[in-house]
Amino acid sequence: NTHTDVALFLDDRLATRWRWATDRSATIADLAAGWPERTPGPGSLKAIVSTVVPDLAAVYRDWWPGVHVLTAADAALGFTVAVPDPSLIGTDRLAACAGAVARLGAPVIVIDSGTAATLSVVDAQGRFIGGAIMPGLHTGLLGLLQAAPRLFDPDLTGAVTDLGQTTADAIRFGTVRGHAGAIAGMIQAGHAAVGAAPVIGTGGSMPLVASWIPGLDHIEPDLVLWGLHVIGGRRVGDG
Repeated sequence: NTHTDVALFLDDRLATRWRWATDRSATIADLAAGWPERTPGPGSLKAIVSTVVPDLAAVYRDWWPGVHVLTAADAALGFTVAVPDPSLIGTDRLAACAGAVARLGAPVIVIDSGTAATLSVVDAQGRFIGGAIMPGLHTGLLGLLQAAPRLFDPDLTGAVTDLGQTTADAIRFGTVRGHAGAIAGMIQAGHAAVGAAPVIGTGGSMPLVASWIPGLDHIEPDLVLWGLHVIGGRRVGDG
């Protein structure tokens, strides 16, 4: 939603990655203009895309010949999607689960803290059984600031060990520790559903809150990209 992340894998090594702000109205010309110089271009490599911006899926298909746009029906996920309407599950969540299952097996609990904070759960039978979605760290803070104009945006990288004695410190403490507490609650819900399972975290906001989340076993900043790499590797024989 907020950022587009791109990775180039050579064999099983993440060789390089890029990030830019997502333009939801981007055209093929926009993608071509923003593509890094001296980087293999459209059609030169196999490519797989996960997007939660529906209008961009068609643009990627038209721009990069042979690109595979991930869907919940993809047979290479490494698990089944056992919810009433799989098409409504964000493919970023499915890609993260693919990376988690490939790395840790099933059952597994995945937490992604970005624009939204999500819980995704794969059970011991290798079935994605659902999860939870809530506002992300910065998304929730933005909503607060818009509703309460006398408050202001603090530096979230500051210390959050003590109760805030200034407005900035109080907002920082409440935002970071509150978000971490909510994630901890989601993890508890995941364990209630599948029992003992490793918990892996990812997402741009995870470094700010990870130390306050009990039960977080692993952190992989590029879990979605690794999941796409795993899925793409399984699809090699399919073209």
